Amino acid sequence: MKDKLFDIVLVVLFIILALFSTFTFLIISKKETGNVKFIKKYYDIMFVNAQTLNDSSIKVNNEEDYIHIEIPNLNEFNKEILLSIDAVNIGNIDTYVKNFSISNIDTNLKDNDVNISLSLDRNEIIKKSEYKKINIKITYNNSNKIENPYYNFNINYVFDEVSI
Repeated sequence: MKDKLFDIVLVVLFIILALFSTFTFLIISKKETGNVKFIKKYYDIMFVNAQTLNDSSIKVNNEEDYIHIEIPNLNEFNKEILLSIDAVNIGNIDTYVKNFSISNIDTNLKDNDVNISLSLDRNEIIKKSEYKKINIKITYNNSNKIENPYYNFNINYVFDEVSI
């Protein structure tokens, strides 16, 4: 019995010694390497506070600066749909809208049946830490009487820093 107890204590001590030496080796030999680039001045626009109606939805991709809007049934709305979202500059310098476009249009309507207008236009400045409301007005001409008309699209923005 004494030999078994001695063997168990010896095995437990060996396991503790192995764990202790492994952790010590990992802590000592762990080296962190890499390059760091400090950016003293930057801008970054984030889209927040989306306000939608009925079944419409707004999805945001802040990394690529685009807004995706889905309207599954335009007949639910009167001829005009108003959606809004805020653009906030979380950086420490001012930026402006260099360009914007509407892309990835998926619909069962003709091109001239829907008109989209945006309140955030080219060359508009967004100061550091400022919120700008983007009002999206979608006008629908339902002269073709299509059953369950839908309209999905992206609004792509390109921002650039304001140079003095």
